[in-house]
Amino acid sequence: MPLVNYTEILDTLREFTSRDRINFLPLAPDPAPFSPYAPISKYVLDLKNGAKPESAAEDLFTALCKDVLGIQPTRQVGVAEGYVDFMLPERMGDPIQLELKPLFLRDGPDALWRSDANPKHHVAQVKKYLRDHEYLTLTDLRTAWFFSARDFYFENKPFAAMPFADFLGRCREARSFLDTLRRLEDTAEKPELEQQFFEDLKIWYNEFDKIKWTPPEQAAESVILLLNKLIFARTIEDFGLVQYRFTQDEYARFTRLWEPKGAHRIVPKFLAFFEEFFDEYYDTEIFSQRIWDRLDKDPANRKDEGIYYTPAGITAPMADSLVNSLAGKIVDEICAAAGSQKCDFKKADLLMAQLVEIRVADTACGSGGFLIKVLRCFWQHYQRIDQACAWVSKLLKPDNGELHLAELPPNVEAAIAFRKKWHFNTRRELASAISEHHLHCPTTSRTMRQKLTISLCREIIDLCKSELCFNSLNDNKQAFPNFERIFGESAPTEVPRLRGQARSRRFLPSCSAKRKLS
Repeated sequence: MPLVNYTEILDTLREFTSRDRINFLPLAPDPAPFSPYAPISKYVLDLKNGAKPESAAEDLFTALCKDVLGIQPTRQVGVAEGYVDFMLPERMGDPIQLELKPLFLRDGPDALWRSDANPKHHVAQVKKYLRDHEYLTLTDLRTAWFFSARDFYFENKPFAAMPFADFLGRCREARSFLDTLRRLEDTAEKPELEQQFFEDLKIWYNEFDKIKWTPPEQAAESVILLLNKLIFARTIEDFGLVQYRFTQDEYARFTRLWEPKGAHRIVPKFLAFFEEFFDEYYDTEIFSQRIWDRLDKDPANRKDEGIYYTPAGITAPMADSLVNSLAGKIVDEICAAAGSQKCDFKKADLLMAQLVEIRVADTACGSGGFLIKVLRCFWQHYQRIDQACAWVSKLLKPDNGELHLAELPPNVEAAIAFRKKWHFNTRRELASAISEHHLHCPTTSRTMRQKLTISLCREIIDLCKSELCFNSLNDNKQAFPNFERIFGESAPTEVPRLRGQARSRRFLPSCSAKRKLS
């Protein structure tokens, strides 16, 4: 009986790809199929009859895409300086590249031998395909290796690998190749944004330090501001909130437009667009000051502060211990009060008011590594509260948010009001509230404020990226923190409420006093 359930297909694929050798059975009048999954039987028969290994693997891969994922990939697509084997359709962005290697090779007339791909043998090919695309998947249908243009040119290795059948299963669950790859990349181990990050920045700092700035005594601050702008833009790209290579592609576009009028026109035209775009969509102090205004306009014009850091191995346990000791017991009580068994939301409100009064200060925050870990710890505690009162969400219809019940019982009304008051319905509002209530960095240095802004923005984007794509930023609520509160201004009087009035598309913090909202 042919397989139709995708889990059975994937289990059959796992068993088949685990073999080292396949022996052909002697001819029989009515031979039984090699596998309960017909495309695998056809694959073996094709190889037995002398088909090219790559072609047979392509046919099997196409069948798996159709039967497991319900898609039809495009074969042999021209990219860069060659043709990638497949482009996988992606509803969330550009198609995803996939390069396919043979699964088995024929060993004489009677058997097939296992063939394992090795990513080290395909470095040049991977680099070629990543020139104009964000991701590439390399697979032999047994193992899948994943490459990102952000990392591969520096490390020459995949950021993750897994059994190919598991990858197909994840893609089916996520209904997106791109989302699956980004989740894998997010969970891959990468250096902390601490010592190594700032060591790498020294190289760029020294390059930009060769430029003349005005006034000269603010040259160091101007270089750091420029670097922060570029880091922020690349962070937005890395999380897929704007299209991949947005900054590079826009610079190339301005080069094509303005180079005929003189190369000196490219940079000012590009900077005007670049800074206005990110200032409008992701309003921060970083983009309130224009770099072009600080550049020396002389036609001939074409020390960083020390960074003190504590290793992640120390800061993470410190943050966990500190936040747990301060908030753990209160959160336990809130979860008990807000659960479906008690529904005591009057008590839960009083406890939440106590919780938001807890603030953790770092008077020498450096890159913000410690406060980032504090934010993560508080986020996990708030997720516990979210889960404790999530029972009310089960009463909502998924299509329009209406309740199944004609009249709201008091406990349901109280649960809905509680979740709305404390921002549990919107992740970006919750991240904003947690940051404003619980983090404190009393620094007066503009440079350090910018560095902490970059670090915290990246962490918040990681927590809420599904709600921060630039083309979905179409409301007028301030959903990200007011960094003035984190940098030393007094805590809000009405702690449960974010500031309601904000100018359109304001989604990241403004630190500038002149931009302070009422």
